[in-house]
Amino acid sequence: MQKMKFDLYNRIMNDKTLTRNELHFLFWLASHQDVAGLVTGVYYADMAKDLNLSISGFYYVRDRLEEKSYITWEKNFQADMDIRLQGNSFLMDGEAIYRDYVDLNIAMFTNKQFFSCKAGAIRLGMYFVKRVEAAEAVTMANSPVYSGAEAEKARKLWFHPVKQLRVLKSFLKVDVRSMKEYFKELKEWIGTADIQKEGIVYSVITVLKESLRRPQNQKTKNYAERKSYIQKVKTFCRRMKIPVNDSDQNLTDTADLIRQYRKLAEQAGCKIDTLLYTSMERTCTGVLNSYNVHKALRDLIHYHAPGLLQS
Repeated sequence: MQKMKFDLYNRIMNDKTLTRNELHFLFWLASHQDVAGLVTGVYYADMAKDLNLSISGFYYVRDRLEEKSYITWEKNFQADMDIRLQGNSFLMDGEAIYRDYVDLNIAMFTNKQFFSCKAGAIRLGMYFVKRVEAAEAVTMANSPVYSGAEAEKARKLWFHPVKQLRVLKSFLKVDVRSMKEYFKELKEWIGTADIQKEGIVYSVITVLKESLRRPQNQKTKNYAERKSYIQKVKTFCRRMKIPVNDSDQNLTDTADLIRQYRKLAEQAGCKIDTLLYTSMERTCTGVLNSYNVHKALRDLIHYHAPGLLQS
């Protein structure tokens, strides 16, 4: 989904007990979750590899986050588990409502190097991104509509030299030396400079333009939704022992069926995940074929609700 609701984002940002591995784990879940905050079929070895964790490290982080009430999980299949990111559902009365969230689909948050920083530095980066998102700097960095001057202004945060230390020290709960270390770690994403204005020297902190760029061809809503659908299809393939890789067009085409038929499945009184899984079981014998899955899916919807597809 690559979106995080304000309340959850603020809670994470202000929680100084979180380690960098725990922070990375939470952002990974937000990136792969569906609209209800659920990541289906998390395979421990794959996620551990993505997060550069050992197998024991994966389980330790998972259990710590459960203790802190950030996640819940359950094992629905022998080789994987479903993990829910608490407080990050965008469902309201059965409809997806996207509001009051921070866009995570930016270079800073999708770069593994960012999550190799100290936990305090990651939280500091989150603080600055939240501030510039409020000024629509993310929109400006990803749209040709805004001029360079407007975008540059939106990405700058001005601090009175005394107030800067007071504000950031209060937020991070660290000494000045540690704060300087954090800025040093964030130099690829955050710029700092002292500028004199009306006789006062201000500390100007700039979230660099490239930090806010979205990966090419990844428009926020469509890409984020497709990513969660691809995660589901890959899970189904693993459960059925069907080899598939990220460059396989059958993978993305099958994932797109979830978006295409989700509402029709609901109208038929079914869950799209169940129908898709059944369609794959019936048509895929060792090879994923999106065309055959599509035909089987339509047949299942017609079986449960004759005439629905025609209407």
